[in-house]
Amino acid sequence: MGVEARLGEALWEEAPEIREILARSSSLEDAREALSRYLDELEWKHRRGEMEEHPLERAQALEAIRVFRNLISPVNEELSGVSTLELLRGLTRGEAEVLGGFIEEFVHLFRAIKGRSGIAEGWLGEILEGEGIEFFDFSALKGRAAGVARSDYLDGLAGIVHRYISRYPSGLDPEVIERRAENRKRILE
Repeated sequence: MGVEARLGEALWEEAPEIREILARSSSLEDAREALSRYLDELEWKHRRGEMEEHPLERAQALEAIRVFRNLISPVNEELSGVSTLELLRGLTRGEAEVLGGFIEEFVHLFRAIKGRSGIAEGWLGEILEGEGIEFFDFSALKGRAAGVARSDYLDGLAGIVHRYISRYPSGLDPEVIERRAENRKRILE
């Protein structure tokens, strides 16, 4: 199985509902209208608090829904000269060929519209998880317990960041300064 095929599977694992809508649509406009209804329902689930998600995830999901609506809008398709919706619909039917980057973008967009972008965990989410440091909602704790938990989390985070940063030399390190001076001398000679 090729890279694009695996990515295509990952895409539809993120949004089987969207795949179903696109696959059963009788036309592009039918798909657009059905997706619009789906996005309306999903948006209201976020806005009513029916999704268990961090407030940052909710904000990201609402923005991702807006972005997805723009991508499939007739006006933007006309402006860009490309029908994103037609490409997505074609992927469900094996009629479209797209690059892996296109699919990756939609994997992340589909995660985001469902409130699973990972933004609340920050860019270190996977690294922290690999180090055994779990992110949790500190707002569930109160008082001293919240402060201690947050402090322990930040201590672990600082240690990891320091390890990563220390792999790269600073321009102020004596060895780097000496190497620059030697290079300067060599170049001037």
